[in-house]
Amino acid sequence: MKNDWLTASSFERTFSLVSAINTLSISAKLKSAGETNPLSIEEINQSRKILDDFFNGLQSVIQNAEKDKYGIVIGTDPRLGAFALQYINERKRVPPRSKLFTLSIHQLKEIIYSEERDNMDEQIDCLEALRTLIEQHAQTDVAGIFGDE
Repeated sequence: MKNDWLTASSFERTFSLVSAINTLSISAKLKSAGETNPLSIEEINQSRKILDDFFNGLQSVIQNAEKDKYGIVIGTDPRLGAFALQYINERKRVPPRSKLFTLSIHQLKEIIYSEERDNMDEQIDCLEALRTLIEQHAQTDVAGIFGDE
């Protein structure tokens, strides 16, 4: 029962994150193209808040994992811990797949909140890489909820 609840909770968080990423990606792409954005500032700010909260949790888990000489993540949501380890491994990849993995969490948050048209390409790249990583990680949750076929 506990695993079912964790899987469902992780799936719900993933859906919320991907939705927020999509909202911000659409906004950034429209801004980059000089087009009018049909999204409300409330939708955009809510999406930023969702990602900001996620980044805060991720940063905390990463800091704890980096303090442990074995990189073990304990005392946290196991799915977030597994995601943090996946994120840490991506940051070690040479060359990096995206600028997402070269920036600190603080810098990522600054990019997410940026309104500057010149920063939109960087924001789009980071959001796309984050969405890809989250979707790859979510496959375990989807299999847990719907079965493996």
